[in-house]
Amino acid sequence: MHKELYLLISCNSMDAAAALSLDGLGLDADQQRELLEHLARSRSAAQVVSLPPPLVGPDATPVSSRTARPAPIEGGGDAPAQDIRPPEPEPPSRRGRGRPRGSSKRCGNSDRVAAHPAAQRARLAAGHDGSDSDAASGVDDGDVAAARDAVEEDIDDLYVYDFEVDDGLAFEWEKVHVSAVPEVGLRNGARPVSTFPPFTKGPTAPRNIPQGCNSAFDILKLLLDAELIDRMCMFTNRYARESCYANSRRFERWRDVEADEMWTWICCVIYLGVCKVGNRGAAWSRSSTFGQPSLYSRMSLERFEAIARCLHVEASHALDEAERTRRMNSDAFWSIEEFARTLSDNFTNFINVGQFMDLDECTCGFRGRHRCRCFNPSKPKKYHFKQFCINCSVSGYIVAFYWYRGKSEHRPPRMPATLWPLVHLVERINSLTNNRLKVGNHVMATDNWYTSLQSARFCHSTGLHYVGTLRTNRISVASPPPGVLLPKTAANSARGSYVCHKVSQGSFSAFLTAWADNKVVQMLHSWPTFIATCCRNQKLPQGVAYEKKAIDRPTIFQNYNEVMGGTDLHDWLLAEFRSSFRCKRWQPKVIIHMLQQAVVNAHILFRLKHGSQSSRTLFDFVAELLVEIPIYKRREENRANANVVIETIVNQSRWWWSQQHVRRTSGTHTPDMVSRPRGENGHRPETRKRCKYCMKSLSHIYCTNCGVFLCGGHCWHMFHSELVLPTHDELLERANGAPEKV
Repeated sequence: MHKELYLLISCNSMDAAAALSLDGLGLDADQQRELLEHLARSRSAAQVVSLPPPLVGPDATPVSSRTARPAPIEGGGDAPAQDIRPPEPEPPSRRGRGRPRGSSKRCGNSDRVAAHPAAQRARLAAGHDGSDSDAASGVDDGDVAAARDAVEEDIDDLYVYDFEVDDGLAFEWEKVHVSAVPEVGLRNGARPVSTFPPFTKGPTAPRNIPQGCNSAFDILKLLLDAELIDRMCMFTNRYARESCYANSRRFERWRDVEADEMWTWICCVIYLGVCKVGNRGAAWSRSSTFGQPSLYSRMSLERFEAIARCLHVEASHALDEAERTRRMNSDAFWSIEEFARTLSDNFTNFINVGQFMDLDECTCGFRGRHRCRCFNPSKPKKYHFKQFCINCSVSGYIVAFYWYRGKSEHRPPRMPATLWPLVHLVERINSLTNNRLKVGNHVMATDNWYTSLQSARFCHSTGLHYVGTLRTNRISVASPPPGVLLPKTAANSARGSYVCHKVSQGSFSAFLTAWADNKVVQMLHSWPTFIATCCRNQKLPQGVAYEKKAIDRPTIFQNYNEVMGGTDLHDWLLAEFRSSFRCKRWQPKVIIHMLQQAVVNAHILFRLKHGSQSSRTLFDFVAELLVEIPIYKRREENRANANVVIETIVNQSRWWWSQQHVRRTSGTHTPDMVSRPRGENGHRPETRKRCKYCMKSLSHIYCTNCGVFLCGGHCWHMFHSELVLPTHDELLERANGAPEKV
């Protein structure tokens, strides 16, 4: 037909234009003609403003490059020829990244709708290279380059709400009559039937739970399995040995973390969510009013902070700066991605979700620097990380999740950011549950950030029913006729009015219902709605008094309120016992956030397994969990033996030494007055310290095995012979002449 064909596609009234080449698309003459006809019909979507290359007709007569072939029109025949030489593009003023001034990033204007699939491929085709064919076509290289750059900069915005049409089929709109809710006659009267699609599966229930797994700790170990705990231990120990922490004085007292000790550390984190103490030092203090015996009886504060400082689930420190930068540019959450994906898969593997699910975001507060940190002043933590979750609407159980990567998120080509969370999480759930969501009439609810015709079409293709509030600029792709959307003034003048339309394209169909409450709300759904009533307060004209008034309300809005809210329910449970743990690094914040989500999910699984939906609260579950997690005790081979001098422990409490009877009463204990460990400056920082036994006198005598100061004679003998050290009150009784307890 001809060698090359260039289309100048106009978006937002010529603000962003690009000359795109169709060469290499593999289109024959009929396909190119079909594309031109489709673009001519969709004048609001794209305008063929230039066909500069010479066109050769069937009679081999060249057509002038100044005059394009007439575009066919609806009524048949050809449009009159006109001069459509491309004007010189002016660089538009832009806000942010490639967005024309005055336009909205979420704009769904009719001039942004998608054209034929061939036109969509043309938008992504390779640009010009300034070859001779470009010069011969009469197109200035500068115009072509400027136009191409404009569209490449704005390509994400062009496809945010584009809708891929099938076989060039147009959307068809049909007004639907909404009937009243049918009623079923009962002995005591009548009741309305369920207006949801019939569900062919059972309610939400646990699955793959082993026999004998009944306690709270057993359920939690299913979600936080041995693989995740071992991963935390391995990379935490590796960081402590290989990073700059190994060169600090704290590393002199470091010992590798074991799985049981990591569970003890997690237990302390959970406890900090029950008893919220802002100062960890006060929580671990025995003399403070806020001291918590459940904390300092499990782990010392120094050990807790050492593990928190070294907590890692990936060996990021072992990479050089260039490799870390490359991975960070590729995925900002790469250092916790493997941990997060494994935990999400564990959430999915142990639940059979019921009919109702919702997609929404959770937040993890963080005020530090990170490329993916979001800002939303309406959230409880306005600086936060965003986590997309699919939850069970009834129980609040997180079925699957992933962390939002911002603008650097890797998505398939032309995949909108609002559609990708739904596609990614649904496909992951289906891959782990043998396509459970594809049958049974499951219902997925979303808010207006996710809802679009694309989302409805994806759910239709996967067997899901769909309901969600809709922004009015999301359906311009379907060219809705007048009357589909209610005006904003209807909320004041005609409260209770509604209108329902059915939109279809090929095998796909959906319903769009608009209802005027105190504001006009648009709802996109996949099953038909009925009409019911609800009560609203109406102000009387005489004064400030109100009266109840019944107004019409489509049942789909009540259905949406029943389905939406599973993520909010999980957030509410999580916020009730959110840990007060604070850290400057973002990795521990995110890891602890996921650990607490695992605790909430374990509580939901526990209730579903034992059938105690209302009697067993989250507080009861956490209290039982804190009792069942064992207190870590070091193995005998790691303890001090008779002839080995282990690390010096100077600042441990008297209560702690009372528990170390094996270390105190065995081995060789040599007194020394000059063998105190030297500091970084080469000096011994302490020459005298209070006796660890009597807690009264200052002594120079130092035990090289125990690492404590003791008075000579009686205190030295009693400290190394008694199995349990006396308390302070017992020491006072002995000083006053009371007999010693046997």
